[in-house]
Amino acid sequence: MKVLIAFSVLVTCGLATTSQSGQECLCTSDQSCWPSASEFSQLQTQVSQPLIYPLPTASACYPTSDPSGNCTTVIDNWTDGNWRSSMPGSMEAPNWETFMFKNGTIEACYLNTTITDTCGQGRVPVIGVDARSVADIQAGVNFAVKHNLKLVVKNTGHDFLGRSAARGSFVVWTHNMKNITYDPTFVPQGGPANETYDAVTLSAGVQWHEAYDAVNQYGRIMVGAISDGGSVGAAGGWLAGGGHSILSPTYGLGVDNAIEISVILSTGEYLTVNNYQNPDLFWALRGGGGGTYGIVTSVTYRTYPSVPIQFYLFQAN
Repeated sequence: MKVLIAFSVLVTCGLATTSQSGQECLCTSDQSCWPSASEFSQLQTQVSQPLIYPLPTASACYPTSDPSGNCTTVIDNWTDGNWRSSMPGSMEAPNWETFMFKNGTIEACYLNTTITDTCGQGRVPVIGVDARSVADIQAGVNFAVKHNLKLVVKNTGHDFLGRSAARGSFVVWTHNMKNITYDPTFVPQGGPANETYDAVTLSAGVQWHEAYDAVNQYGRIMVGAISDGGSVGAAGGWLAGGGHSILSPTYGLGVDNAIEISVILSTGEYLTVNNYQNPDLFWALRGGGGGTYGIVTSVTYRTYPSVPIQFYLFQAN
């Protein structure tokens, strides 16, 4: 099971963990082991988009003496999940953008600028890859492994355990991987030709409102999440956490409806996993926790004939 646990070494730093380089912990931006500007420039030549430098959500409101015109936009959209998910440094739960030092002091970038006149980076990653393809993710993972970096993976930032952020970290941002492919006769790789599914394949950055709109064109529905604006990612942490849905009493959890998953391991290897290829990893990815076994690049789900659905969403402030 060495392949299955390798990726967790990249994203965590336990007391007993020793990295490949022999260091007791992973490298962060405040340490001398952090890559040089020239090394990041080399990474830039290997990816399709400019490297990103994430900022906390409220950064446009600082400095308080001269905030940018975007501060009004920040205030107006502070609770909008889709707006937050469109920025690599913004987390759905703002508390995960803050960092508490051992002495109890907090570094943060508060929307309430009366608390402090400075905007701190907190737990927001400092640099990363805006992934648009498998090759982009592989380049980011290989770079992180080579330099022993603390690596986080972020799509929409809905992880309520804060795994989309880490202080001084390097991020692979999958939010802009938006490909959607509908196939009424999908056959899993390695499976028999007569095993077909009415299915849709969603790339890592697809959100549920986009997935629902796509399959609705074909008169289909799918087991998925319900959130304000449909901002939750459809091929990431939701599935890794089991995939609860209002349709689960009828069609099962999200993990029951995943037919095939594509994933990149910490070795940089790209795999397609299902019941016929790498079935142990396929089993683990369906509910085994976000960021544990690799970076998921796409998920293929079953779809079902559309039926009328009525639900009520209550929100308390």
